[in-house]
Amino acid sequence: MEHPQSNGFTNLETFLLFAFMAIAVVETSCCIALRQHLNQQLQDSRNFDELSAALEQYKAFGGDVKALTAGAQFHHVIAALKKPVVWVFKSRQFLSPAFTCVAQSMEAKGTGFGYYFVKVNTCRATYPYATNQDSNSLRR
Repeated sequence: MEHPQSNGFTNLETFLLFAFMAIAVVETSCCIALRQHLNQQLQDSRNFDELSAALEQYKAFGGDVKALTAGAQFHHVIAALKKPVVWVFKSRQFLSPAFTCVAQSMEAKGTGFGYYFVKVNTCRATYPYATNQDSNSLRR
């Protein structure tokens, strides 16, 4: 008995083709989502580093540390970091006016010279910043 010759795909071959295509689409979308997440973490880390460095410079070179309180709104702190400060007859700007940080969540602690950023979106400080009181207790 002869089998009829078929030029098309069998049902099994068609099913396997669609299964492989579905697996490829799922893996691709997972890779894209992971890449977006890692890019967001990298950007948050860069923003955290840039803000922390600008804040330290602001405190060291004549910035208004009285305005740095735990309850201060972050857009006011960032605006202060963007504004030039004249200290010892020299104007300094600590953060570029073009700097933008889309922060859904930011945290800061301390007041005055002890003010520091704890979190910017997904990026947290890897170690707590030591204040004078903290560093004295570490020496014991």
